Amino acid sequence: MFTEKEKAQLNRLLQQSLESPSPQEFNELDWKQNLSHKNERLKEHLSAFSNHPGGGYLIFGVDDSGLPIGLSSHDAKLVAQKLGNIAREGLEPPIGIKALDIKYRDKTLTAIRIPESLEKPVRKKGSPLEQSFIRAGGQTRRMSSQELRIALIGSRSLRFEELPAAITKEAIEDLNTGFDFSEILRRLNRPSGPKDPTDFEFLHANKLLTRTENDFFPTNLGVFCAAKDLNRFHGYERFAIRVTHYTGSSKISARSDRFFNAGYTLSLDSLIGHIMGLLPHTEILKRATRVEVPIIPEVAVREIVCNAVIHRDYSKTGSYITVDVFDDRIEVTNPGGLLPNLKVDRLIDHPSEARNEVLADLMRKLNFCEERGHGIDKAVSATEFHGLPPIRFFSMIDYFTVTLYAPRKFKEMQKEERIDAVYQHACLNFVAQKKTTNATVRQRFQFDDNQTTKITRLFTEAIEAGKIKLANPKASPRDMHYVPYWSVLV
Repeated sequence: MFTEKEKAQLNRLLQQSLESPSPQEFNELDWKQNLSHKNERLKEHLSAFSNHPGGGYLIFGVDDSGLPIGLSSHDAKLVAQKLGNIAREGLEPPIGIKALDIKYRDKTLTAIRIPESLEKPVRKKGSPLEQSFIRAGGQTRRMSSQELRIALIGSRSLRFEELPAAITKEAIEDLNTGFDFSEILRRLNRPSGPKDPTDFEFLHANKLLTRTENDFFPTNLGVFCAAKDLNRFHGYERFAIRVTHYTGSSKISARSDRFFNAGYTLSLDSLIGHIMGLLPHTEILKRATRVEVPIIPEVAVREIVCNAVIHRDYSKTGSYITVDVFDDRIEVTNPGGLLPNLKVDRLIDHPSEARNEVLADLMRKLNFCEERGHGIDKAVSATEFHGLPPIRFFSMIDYFTVTLYAPRKFKEMQKEERIDAVYQHACLNFVAQKKTTNATVRQRFQFDDNQTTKITRLFTEAIEAGKIKLANPKASPRDMHYVPYWSVLV
């Protein structure tokens, strides 16, 4: 389906090309009387247009003199099918094209739209770079060495989420059968009716769909987010999320095991609700009324689970994202360790660096998670506010685990936990341009004012462990404040 912008551009090019006293072809438009049997030349034309800025059009049903002679419906169908096959199978990287039958001077013409490829140069499949073509002077010719260098410099490979999903057309039957984009459209405030055809254009613009000839086809992003059942698609089954509820604090006995197999936009809300329902609850007084609340705040659980979805390594298809719920903690594990530039103890202050940037941006647009780089901060803040033990982050080469703990008294925490709590507190304050003092740490642990000595000892232990440092050594004990070990503002 052509967009209105593409239709307007095509109409303008046709008028300029065919209505002038001397009809001529342009870099953006080429005529063809009918389908040629010269497949190699067709590959060259498709290569040239996909390497041309803005792409272009092949117009079938126009003779060599620029006279529209029309094309039969049978021939038009053959043109779309053959060029679609060549675009997918005969070029490297493969490209998507669109076909449209149009009326011009009472003749039916077939327009093939070849968009500019992000990944350049597009060339004949299995051929060297020298087999890349370009449009120049209204003709298709081979690229020069300089043009090849320019194309390579301006190239951008499609990210994993943007690639067409590795599923067959038969597997999805049609988009409305295998996918549900309604939640995405609702969260993006898309004012449309059921099955509005313009919704597909909107989803294409948001990288959830790609094009194949005249059809739309789900990208990997579309599968992750909107598949009704990931089990229907071979190779995507383990992108589901597994929640296991255990008895006690070990994995000896499991009470329940549940898989959330729908795409993330369809399953995350119910997934979080399920996790919160498994947690023990405690009573608090709220506006003179006793209410039950989970022992771990929902905001922390949501941010950590969404963080696992965003940062999972989707090249690893043998493992699920897992959420293990114990009586005293929640462990969230995603396949894939931290990116090379990230360190476990710098997650709070470090700028966001998503493994799956397109997925991350969409999840933020849909308000499933916090703004860029603040999700971990928000989760740590929530645990501090509720006086919980610090969040534990653990990274290995092929997986990453985050542990959220149930409430424990200060005396029940291990020494390392107390030190980590002070360090995370100092990081949060430093990022927020606030000071970490004896008073702020007392508040973090919900201590009384007469417990300053205990916090002073804790500061000493955290300094000895290399986690924090004194920001103003010459100040009086009452005015001293502390910063993370990596701070240069001392």
